[in-house]
Amino acid sequence: MFLSGFSGLFIRKERVEKELKKIESEFDKYLNEIGEKFPTIKKILIDERNENMANRIIELTGHYENIIACIGDGHIIGISNILDEKKFEYETIRLNDLRNWKIKSETASFSFNIEYNN
Repeated sequence: MFLSGFSGLFIRKERVEKELKKIESEFDKYLNEIGEKFPTIKKILIDERNENMANRIIELTGHYENIIACIGDGHIIGISNILDEKKFEYETIRLNDLRNWKIKSETASFSFNIEYNN
């Protein structure tokens, strides 16, 4: 893993962008590959965090009517599976969808508040 990170310092921008597009298109495959090569790291950094975040989302619904959770792409499938198992209703909006989102009219607007509690 260290060697992979170190070698990344010397790779051209075009190659990095090409790899990122490949990862985005085959993310499930990429995540499974990480799990095969580094099972302990995947368990700690992905699986356990998925469980914690899903439980926290469910817990917060007892206090708030609407919740927006911004999570990394590597957690979407795992958290979605956990929420599905617990029959929790949710909607997923991917970053790529937001990047391509067009406001229908110039007068359209939206607002939101962020409340952070430790």
